[in-house]
Amino acid sequence: MKAIAAHAIERGKGFHIANQLLHYSQERAGRSNSTTVRANRKEHNMARRKKFSYWCMCSIALFAGCAQPNTDMSAMKPPERAKELDLLEVFVGSWTMTGEDKMGDKTIATSGTFSCAWECDRRFMLEKVEVTMGEMGKMNMLIVHSWDAKDKEFESHFFDSRGMASEGELSFDQKTNTWRSTGSGPDPMTGKRVKYLCNFRFVDNSTIELTSRCTDTLGRVVCEGKGTAKRS
Repeated sequence: MKAIAAHAIERGKGFHIANQLLHYSQERAGRSNSTTVRANRKEHNMARRKKFSYWCMCSIALFAGCAQPNTDMSAMKPPERAKELDLLEVFVGSWTMTGEDKMGDKTIATSGTFSCAWECDRRFMLEKVEVTMGEMGKMNMLIVHSWDAKDKEFESHFFDSRGMASEGELSFDQKTNTWRSTGSGPDPMTGKRVKYLCNFRFVDNSTIELTSRCTDTLGRVVCEGKGTAKRS
């Protein structure tokens, strides 16, 4: 169209006709550009709709894959409580104890109290201890007793007011009516690891004879103790 306009001017048909032709050419070019822009926008919108549809389909597939079949929530029950835990019932209540500990050539008088109670639907027994050991002063302790169904044994976890923790096992000798606690942990005096053995022999339902022994890693005796606990 530009060539035609130039030719018209050269032939003298007038600037007005050439100008009209140029204007017409520009108008058509504008319409063509506008059409192109609209086409590009349409293609862009179509692409966005396709991406959104694809994302929705993936999300549905993902949730469908993770969805669990209908479950009867009433059937989701915890395992039965171990019957072995009933053996610990004899400890339930409050107790007062007196005794002495021997460390080397020193004998230290001890006194205190402890109480035992069931927690967490009677699946754990919590023991709270408060004991005074001569010049060492007062110490508090929490002990959690439980039953390990896999290893078929009682477990005990100890935590005291000095920030120390230890663990051990608890067993019952029915012939002698004695509970035995064994384990290892830090020595309250030196911080070094020691092994301990404590015996709780039930003389009757309200009286316990207590004996204990701690040894170092070489088997040497660190301390020994004995005493009596009475039900409060």
